[in-house]
Amino acid sequence: AYVTGYAGYHYDGYADGVSIDYGNDTFSIGVWAGLEEESSFEYAFAYTGVENLTAKYIFADYGSDSDESKETLWLSYQLDKLLIAGEIAKWEEIANTSTDSSEAYLIMANYAFSDALSLTLRHSSTEDEGTTTGDTDKLTVSPTYMITDDLAFLAEYSDISGADEFVGFELIYTF
Repeated sequence: AYVTGYAGYHYDGYADGVSIDYGNDTFSIGVWAGLEEESSFEYAFAYTGVENLTAKYIFADYGSDSDESKETLWLSYQLDKLLIAGEIAKWEEIANTSTDSSEAYLIMANYAFSDALSLTLRHSSTEDEGTTTGDTDKLTVSPTYMITDDLAFLAEYSDISGADEFVGFELIYTF
């Protein structure tokens, strides 16, 4: 959702690790540990005690020689066929980049026209500070069509401030 830095700081790359999670109808908690030489940790808490409401807080400590960390707060609410959500993310002491910190937010809505067809509208904004600074806004329109229960076709059009527009297509298979 965000456009920033190398590969987008607000979304982690994949890493090998282990996690322990617990959840019930009211909340869930989880701890993830990376298996790298300098292990990283992620702590997640989600509250789901109000019907159709989800609130999540995630803190990640990247275990490098720096004080690199990330915090994310997510809220979503389901109103029949409409899901509305917002997120605030902050990354500090970003290692190996010219950016010292990055703050971002997004607001989105997803409407299910049917079991097979839905549409997502999203606005995101990122502010980077450091040797290089800048603000980037992104507006996205993304329809999804469920071909089967396990296979989805997703299209995306994004208008990105200060950059070329983005058009993408994706097939997602879940199992």
